[in-house]
Amino acid sequence: MVLVNSAVNFCYPIFENPSDKFAVQNPQDSQKPFRGAVAMQHCFWRAFGEDKITASSLEPRFATLQKTSEFFRGLNKIPLLEHRHWIMNEVIEVLEKRYNSDPLNVYEEADWDAVLLVDVLVSEFPQAFGDDISRLPAPAKGEYLGFSELEFRFFKKAKLVALLYQGRALEKGSNLRPLSGVHHIVAVEDYQIPRLLNHKNILIYREDLLERIKNQKIIHRHEQAEIEIRAGSTVANYYILEELNRGLEPAHPDYWDILPLDAAEWFDGRAVPPPHHLTPTTAY
Repeated sequence: MVLVNSAVNFCYPIFENPSDKFAVQNPQDSQKPFRGAVAMQHCFWRAFGEDKITASSLEPRFATLQKTSEFFRGLNKIPLLEHRHWIMNEVIEVLEKRYNSDPLNVYEEADWDAVLLVDVLVSEFPQAFGDDISRLPAPAKGEYLGFSELEFRFFKKAKLVALLYQGRALEKGSNLRPLSGVHHIVAVEDYQIPRLLNHKNILIYREDLLERIKNQKIIHRHEQAEIEIRAGSTVANYYILEELNRGLEPAHPDYWDILPLDAAEWFDGRAVPPPHHLTPTTAY
């Protein structure tokens, strides 16, 4: 389930009313519907429960755009529905052709290594996981290490697959095989993490950018401000982890990797002002 629903784990704001997000009825509490990523994940739980998810079980549920719409039915319409439909059909096709219909075989091909898993996902699922790349012109003053262009390979959703799987593998009593190499991942660049980093005065936004975010103006994907926000999160997390782990090796029990850091940033980020930046995107 982690691999499959991470492919469509993006973009939940209702842009006609940016303070609202995609929501699904909570069967346990009608007054507190599931919202955002939790709502999307509940759609998979609603359909499959504890059953194993395979390409064969996914195919009839995403055979048409209408079927996809029915799968993601909620209290409002999930944004970018067509993109989710296309992505799910790519996931199904690749799983059928390359992995004997079973998402777990992707982890097997990556030899249970987090970095290799990201590599496999972005190469084998180019639409679902491989298109999260942004580019900026290199600084105009002279050549920048010989490059005329800077490329940012964020691959947020692919890294999220590794993190969410690892979180479940490390739970007490889990029979899942943990991944190696998770400490090589330093950031999962979405919109909640920079929100918290800004609140903590780690990422300082230009005043005009901060006003755009406060007024919930659209910041388009691949524009310089959006790339700077995400790239700044990567750099900030690199130094946070370096400081937390000063003098420690990855095997040390007090060593921090991205798993607890990202969880702390993401959950805390949801509760701080100002609102997160708004970007219509399939990347996060």
